[in-house]
Amino acid sequence: MFLCFCSPASRRWDRAYNYTVERFGRYTKTLSPGLNFIIPFFDRIGAKMNMMEQVLDVPTQEIITRDNAIVAVDGIAFYQVLNAPQAAYQIRGCRTPSSI
Repeated sequence: MFLCFCSPASRRWDRAYNYTVERFGRYTKTLSPGLNFIIPFFDRIGAKMNMMEQVLDVPTQEIITRDNAIVAVDGIAFYQVLNAPQAAYQIRGCRTPSSI
């Protein structure tokens, strides 16, 4: 019986992700890669944040300059989450990057 409750409490997490832990809906700590322990029935995983560098493709846009020349511009933006709790709870839409 004890083994059934203990198995979800200890788990090995993925290398590229940090997980936020919520106790009764309030942030308590961040789980980094490796072996971590949580209290079953009280703690739950709040957000799964990818800590690797991400690529955001900016689609091609046509721009008219001051001298009425049409220029096509496209780009790529790189971003990386450095602080998982701030990215999960203080930034709206961080997990789903919006188009620029």
